[in-house]
Amino acid sequence: MRRLAAAAVGLVAMAAPLAAACGGATTLPEVPPCATPTPIPSVSGRTPRESDFRYVRAVNEGATRLIRLTNDFRTRWPDGKFSSRTEFREEFALYASNMACAASALRDMKSSVTRYAEWDGRFDAVMSDYVAAMEQGRESVRTRNVSDYRRFNKRVDEVNAALAEALVALP
Repeated sequence: MRRLAAAAVGLVAMAAPLAAACGGATTLPEVPPCATPTPIPSVSGRTPRESDFRYVRAVNEGATRLIRLTNDFRTRWPDGKFSSRTEFREEFALYASNMACAASALRDMKSSVTRYAEWDGRFDAVMSDYVAAMEQGRESVRTRNVSDYRRFNKRVDEVNAALAEALVALP
C-alpha cells in the first residue's frame, strides 16, 4: 500500500510540469509601462513649412515602426499561428506592449498646422484601433484561444490597411 501511495505521489510530481506546459495556466506577462520614448523633435517649427515637414516625418517614421514591429514578430512566429510555447507568450506580450505604446504616442501627437486637424481625427481613430487590437491579442494569447488569435491577426491586417489608407490621404 505504501508503495502504491509513493508511486502515485511520484507520478503526480512528474505530471505537474507537463500539465502546466500543456496549457494549464492562463497567465501572460504583465504589460510593462511604456518606456519614455526618445523625444521627437517638436512637430512645430519656426515656419509653417518646417512644422509641416516635422509632422509628416514623425507620422511616417511612427507608421513605419508599427509595420516593422508586426513584420518582425511575424517573421519570428510565421504563418500567424498560435503557439503555446512560453517564448511565444513572452514575445507576444512584449510585441503587444510595444505596439500599444507606439500607437498611443502617435495618437497623442498633434500638428500645429491647421490643415491636418481633420486628418488627425481619422489618424487617431486608426491608432486607437491598434491599441484595441493589441488588447484583443493579449486576451487571446492569455486564454490560449486559437480562434480569437486568428481574428486578432486579421484585425491587425485590417488596421495596417487602414494605416496605409490614412497615409495616402495625408494632406
